[in-house]
Amino acid sequence: MTSWQGLAVAADEGQLYLNPEAAAACSSACDDYIAKLTKHQRNALDLADISGWGDFDSAKELGRIFSEKAAGDAK
Repeated sequence: MTSWQGLAVAADEGQLYLNPEAAAACSSACDDYIAKLTKHQRNALDLADISGWGDFDSAKELGRIFSEKAAGDAK
């Protein structure tokens, strides 16, 4: 069992306690991390909006490929 798993088990069993200040700091750090992840997700989705490649079928296909890669849909 890893140390993180051990802490999770201790928390589940009510054997792990944090003082209010430490708990608030952990909660704030998690909120900040989630906000950063959300921003990165929005930025990645913006990258998926490909335009300006022209009207040739090959250009449209290349734009589609890059759009799928940016959005994480590439196979």
